[in-house]
Amino acid sequence: MGGNKDGTGSSRASKGVLKLKKKRMWHSWQAYQDLAYDEIWKPIIDVEWDYYITTWKAEHGDAPLTINHFTFMNAFMKARYEEDNELKERIEEHRQKINKPPPAEVNASYQQLVFLVWPNPSNS
Repeated sequence: MGGNKDGTGSSRASKGVLKLKKKRMWHSWQAYQDLAYDEIWKPIIDVEWDYYITTWKAEHGDAPLTINHFTFMNAFMKARYEEDNELKERIEEHRQKINKPPPAEVNASYQQLVFLVWPNPSNS
């Protein structure tokens, strides 16, 4: 097996997974959630969620909930996004900014690619 530790017979072990797939662009409502959740909506969502659970238990007893907190929060945020026309421009700017990879991330991806193409530059 040639002295390697990865068990493949290869002379070099894997350095990890190279991310080749591009990050998906956030939906506008997701950028809105990122901007407004903590400052504006979290306390309101928590109260609404508690009310939902109380109402559910009153109507359905111990039957399991049909949605979880995460689903409830996303539906709430989507609805608020549709109603909030004042922030649409700021949301789009935030959405574009979020999806640009920082220079360090671009450089790290480049370095991983260089290693795959030229694994040991000092031996050339």
